[in-house]
Amino acid sequence: MVWNHLISKNSKLNNPSDSEDFRLESLVQDWQSFREKYEFRHGIVHGFKANLKYDEGCIALDTILQATDNIYNFSKANGYDVYTKVKITRCNKK
Repeated sequence: MVWNHLISKNSKLNNPSDSEDFRLESLVQDWQSFREKYEFRHGIVHGFKANLKYDEGCIALDTILQATDNIYNFSKANGYDVYTKVKITRCNKK
């Protein structure tokens, strides 16, 4: 996951001794619900879940927006602007 590779190990952040605290799974308050609702979004965008009810869509949207708010607030509190360009790093091919 890009976040876990680029952000949770970012030296600009005040990393705790355990960088697991900065992983998305720890950062997003309701990770499991976010993953489920993101599947709705994925299905709509790619056209294989077009029959989402209005109420389900609103709940999914609220969950996703709450997750992005968690990420933004974490980043802001740690002096990292998520709206800046991240330096691209290449993984070594094995």
